[in-house]
Order: sequence, then structure tokens, then C-alpha cells
Amino acid sequence: MLKTLKNYQILDLVEAFTKIGESKIKSNKKFSYALILNDESIKPFVKAMQEIASPSENYADYENERNNIIREYAKVDGDGNIVLNDQRGVVFKDGADDTVRDLLTALNDNNKDILDERTNDINEYNELISKDVEVAIHMIDLDDVPEEIGEDLFLVKLLMPMIG
Repeated sequence: MLKTLKNYQILDLVEAFTKIGESKIKSNKKFSYALILNDESIKPFVKAMQEIASPSENYADYENERNNIIREYAKVDGDGNIVLNDQRGVVFKDGADDTVRDLLTALNDNNKDILDERTNDINEYNELISKDVEVAIHMIDLDDVPEEIGEDLFLVKLLMPMIG
């Protein structure tokens, strides 16, 4: 059945399929069949969204340089992991806060075009995920949804485009 979905609903289906696959929930054949058909049907849309969401090489280089600055000045624990504060922010070595701030400001200033491009890319992606697309969806009756899945309201919400 051709159905109009928002791109974000397709991403929700992918999330649901992943959770179901990871959970090893015992399923019936009708439900498994619907999952397999729908997974195949949505793959081209997912691939397109992933390609659009991918940062440019220039942005990846910027991000790599930014991470190198942070790693160089970050405090590390005994296992070599970067120490985070209660707000999940990086804790820097004593006296390094101003140096890091200056280095990151200079990096951002030198890469303004790349950062503006990335902001535009994100805005375009956010518009894209709200767009309608026609996709072949194999519908399944609510009665054929495995009980274990039916008890998980979040999972059922993600699967709603294929339940009818």
C-alpha cells in the first residue's frame, strides 16, 4: 500500500526495527514479514537522508582539529578518559581554560564559512525530515503485533505508520 509519510516517520521506523532486532523479541511470521518488507521499502529514503546529513570533508577536518585542541588540554582520568563535569562539559587542565577558549575562538573565526555551511546543511536537513514522501508500506493488524512489543508504548508509537 502506498502511504504518505514524513521523512522523520521513516527514521522512526528504522529506530523501531533496530530496537526490535537488538531485543531478540520473539515474533510471529506476519509481523516479521511486514518488518522485512518495510525495511526494504524504506532503505532508499534512509540512505538519501544519511547522505544529506553527512558533514562535508571540510567540516570533518574542522571537527577533527577542534577535537585535537580539546584532547590536548583536557584532564584525563586514570584510564585515559576525558574528565567531564556534572553538565557533561570537558574539564580542562588547571589554567588551560583561557588558552582553550582562545584557540577555539581562532579556529571558529578561521572556519566561519565552513561553520555557516554546516548550519545551512542542518537547516536544510531539518526541513527535509518534515517533507512528505510516498512509500510502499506493508500494513499489519494491531492483533498481529507481538505482545511484548505492544506493551512498549514508545515502540508502538514508532511503528504506527505500519499498523492499521
